[in-house]
Amino acid sequence: MSHPILDESTLTDDGWVHKCGTTLLSVTVTHSIHDGPGPLSGGGQVHSEMVPYCPNCQKPPSTIGAPLKEDPRDVSEREILRRMRDNR
Repeated sequence: MSHPILDESTLTDDGWVHKCGTTLLSVTVTHSIHDGPGPLSGGGQVHSEMVPYCPNCQKPPSTIGAPLKEDPRDVSEREILRRMRDNR
């Protein structure tokens, strides 16, 4: 996933530094995966991602993210297989 805060920041030897001069921090955000046949159903899987934020300019993001309809790893694998098939 793309994080807009990184567009406003510079990567240094010490990590990402926001345009205000503050080093970015990150929070692990967990998304439940609702890939079952009914609304809000699924196998109980979760997807975790590190979300960067500027502690000077922003509040820390919630550790509970929006539910996802499918696991991003499945989407990535499906795209890799599609490219392999198309390159034959």
